Amino acid sequence: MSDKPSHTQGRNETRAALASERAELAERVWGEVEVQKVAADQNTARLKALRLERDAAVAAVKKSESDAKP
Repeated sequence: MSDKPSHTQGRNETRAALASERAELAERVWGEVEVQKVAADQNTARLKALRLERDAAVAAVKKSESDAKP
């Protein structure tokens, strides 16, 4: 016979199963968080590129306007 009563062994097995489920859930959630972070970083980079392009175009228009004035 084992040193522990059967109800204690069952409780420990249940706790181990719950801990395993929690660990799997945490791994999935952190994976989703990482995917969202990458998507947000990519969107930020895209928006920054668009802003820089717009600012360069505005600066070019202003420069050409100032060059055109006598």
